[in-house]
Amino acid sequence: MSGRRSRSVRRGRARGRGGARGRGGARGRGGARGKGGAKGSSTEWEWNESKDSSNGPAPVTFSGDIPGPKGEAVDVRDPFKCYELFFTSGFIDMLVTQSNLYADQQRAAKGDTSIWIPITKEELLAFLGVNIAMGVISLHSLDDYWSTDPITSHPWFCCVLSRNRFRQILRYLHIVDNSTAPQ
Repeated sequence: MSGRRSRSVRRGRARGRGGARGRGGARGRGGARGKGGAKGSSTEWEWNESKDSSNGPAPVTFSGDIPGPKGEAVDVRDPFKCYELFFTSGFIDMLVTQSNLYADQQRAAKGDTSIWIPITKEELLAFLGVNIAMGVISLHSLDDYWSTDPITSHPWFCCVLSRNRFRQILRYLHIVDNSTAPQ
């Protein structure tokens, strides 16, 4: 399909840019063509296939080896199956190994003698889950997720992972071995 297809089906008042109500004859932008448009009139929109490139970016063509998930998403029926397309068991194991190695390297280089417990696979999965939840619940600072204030608290976060452990994992999360990377 070479053109972009836009669909707008509305009944009621037409809205112009910004969504203001009751402004009259504004029909909005782009490829949909309506009937009516006068203040207070009923507007019905119809399909419009546009062949020009002024309605958006040109289609992207890919060539060569495409990065990303290689498995087919034929049996993705729930969010966890979708998650597993990107975070495979092997990838999680690699993250755990490389993060623990990076923590050891950094702590040795700085002479850090504080207590460090290596990250486990279960902890890393909890860490990733907390990060996903932080994308859903947006707060002002990292500490707010572990707040004990009864008005603003979210007790789920402290039940999954302590704030200090979350910060430790965040500090040492690593994907590659720096000692084998080209200089």
